[in-house]
Amino acid sequence: MISLQLQDNILEVGETLTGQFRWTGTATPKAINLRVCWRTEGRGTVDTEAIYTNAFVGTTSFTFSCKLPPIGPISYDGQILRVIWEVRAAADFPGLFRRKEEQEVKVFRVVPRGA
Repeated sequence: MISLQLQDNILEVGETLTGQFRWTGTATPKAINLRVCWRTEGRGTVDTEAIYTNAFVGTTSFTFSCKLPPIGPISYDGQILRVIWEVRAAADFPGLFRRKEEQEVKVFRVVPRGA
């Protein structure tokens, strides 16, 4: 099972996101794939962009950090559109499909500077 912790759940644009993941399963995965991205939900075309991806090989615990873009986008929760920032950690086992318990997603908010 993956445990994913973020140092902060609300960050300003341009700040650094820091967190830690830990694998506590019985079998050791080939790698833990980590992805920090934003995505849209709602009407219209769905957009997504990864700003950080990394595969942590041969480790069961690691601290990570990535700098958020200085111009956003900022998080938004409207009736027609949502902009969602998230970190996704997924265990990679050779030859096996990922099950729900082999990944964890943490949502965080990105706000304008001085908000």
